[in-house]
Amino acid sequence: MNNDVTGTGHSPINSVTQKVHYVRDGYHKINADGTDAGEIIWNEWKLADGQTAEFPEYSVDQITGYDAYINGAKATQVDAAKVAETNGTPQNGQNITVTYKKQNSTP
Repeated sequence: MNNDVTGTGHSPINSVTQKVHYVRDGYHKINADGTDAGEIIWNEWKLADGQTAEFPEYSVDQITGYDAYINGAKATQVDAAKVAETNGTPQNGQNITVTYKKQNSTP
């Protein structure tokens, strides 16, 4: 079984979606008489090979004459963020919104 968790950055110029891929396997529970009990036992979610439990930082597009704001705060990059887990299940990251304000104006 596979699970991709995402974090999305929205910008008027370019949207960025980052994915972290998790996998897990399971098995059918078998009764003592060898028949299928009709239940699947799932193992814990784990990171797929080559994955890290983090949405990496990235620089937002810059527009000459404008300042970039990330979720309302003036900034030029989105910081890295760890993938959160709830009861062993990885969760989607937060959505990030990038806006631009003309320089020398009141934000």
